[in-house]
Amino acid sequence: KLDLAPDTDIAMTMHRPANVDEEEKLRELFEHNIEVSEKMPIVFPCQPRTKKRLEDFGITGNAKGLKMSEPLGYLDFLKLQSNANFVLTDSGGVQEETTYLKIPCITMRENTERPSTVDIGSNIIVGVNPQNIKDAAMRTINGERKQGDIPRLWDGKTAGRIVQLMKEHL
Repeated sequence: KLDLAPDTDIAMTMHRPANVDEEEKLRELFEHNIEVSEKMPIVFPCQPRTKKRLEDFGITGNAKGLKMSEPLGYLDFLKLQSNANFVLTDSGGVQEETTYLKIPCITMRENTERPSTVDIGSNIIVGVNPQNIKDAAMRTINGERKQGDIPRLWDGKTAGRIVQLMKEHL
């Protein structure tokens, strides 16, 4: 369990094959993110898949500002996100969570299956180029933050709407 002060850290997740399966790519991402962590600490609950790749490639992630941990449970991870200054991720679910929490999100992917997080929410897609990711993180640290809204139907009332539709159509 992590006990962090609000708005002082970056939360990071990384597990997609495009980011972790190729040694050179993963090494370069880590080097750039370590540079970012010198400006603002990064908390990185490391997924088993990513941890294995790091070990396979001999990448230690040892850096003063990089706080690697074991994976967190869902509620602890939500707390980490809600207290983060911003989030670096390649996870689709995290894109949605940060949009709902109105926390800036930098997505390390070429595209998203959740376009409303970009169109309406607090998410930006920067691709998988490590320099682009670093540049976006540095801009966010320096105050260039995407402000977003919560999409209209993300109000927690979906179940009621589904029940109503079922009543109308059954």
